[in-house]
Amino acid sequence: MALAGLRELGMNDPSKREKLVTFVEVERCIADAIQIVTGCTVGRRNLKLVNVGKFAATFVDVSNGNGVRISSRKDARASAMRFAERNGWITSREQIEEFSEREKEIIIRAYSEMPESEMFVAEKVRVNLPKRQHRSGLKEPVVCSACDELIFDRMEIVNDKRVFCKSCASGAYYERRPTDSWA
Repeated sequence: MALAGLRELGMNDPSKREKLVTFVEVERCIADAIQIVTGCTVGRRNLKLVNVGKFAATFVDVSNGNGVRISSRKDARASAMRFAERNGWITSREQIEEFSEREKEIIIRAYSEMPESEMFVAEKVRVNLPKRQHRSGLKEPVVCSACDELIFDRMEIVNDKRVFCKSCASGAYYERRPTDSWA
């Protein structure tokens, strides 16, 4: 998937990836593979996780907003099994228990050898990425007026001329507890 995205953007050469930002649409092993192949990382701010539960990723050249979204075909698993049968790795689909370790091995082998067109759908897209989301140097942090924590990369929300972090403005994913209690 990552190799296809890089190829479509003309970024096979790692030296041409300075303007690459990648959006991964699932929190699974595919995110790790895309990170390794592209060199994009969360820490460098050029790997974005947009977890919508899809085996898909969008590769974007932020210099012009042009991108390509590569998604897994809905019939990719079945195609992998047909590919395995054509190549004599298995004799029939019925002999393999679904989601068994053997099926996983066969699918991984098939995915490494079968044509991309049997695994992926590629579509050209345009991504309007705000400048604050581009990979760039550090910006001067600001302080949340509610929790007194630093906010980096212009991610603050200003309300009534007061600065807030997203957690204080919209609710956090965590709940603060007294320091002496885990209950």
